[in-house]
Amino acid sequence: MLIERITEDMKTAMKAGEKERLSAIRMLRSTIKDKQIELGREPAEDEVMAVIAKLVKQRNDAAQQYAEAGRDDLETKEQREAEL
Repeated sequence: MLIERITEDMKTAMKAGEKERLSAIRMLRSTIKDKQIELGREPAEDEVMAVIAKLVKQRNDAAQQYAEAGRDDLETKEQREAEL
């Protein structure tokens, strides 16, 4: 299941000391947990994919706004989170 894979990826990132990746995965898990609370049950695979797509879109939109504002450092951070 996708949620289990995300949990395993989080453990791997923790063990490897990948702070940026760990942060992105934690944000994803938090959003999935919010969805679970909203639904009152475990989200289905397609619902988890919708959450992931929504977060990627948010990161891309934020990166674009930072680029327009001349904040290259924050733009890069948002792009990396979207990639992860």
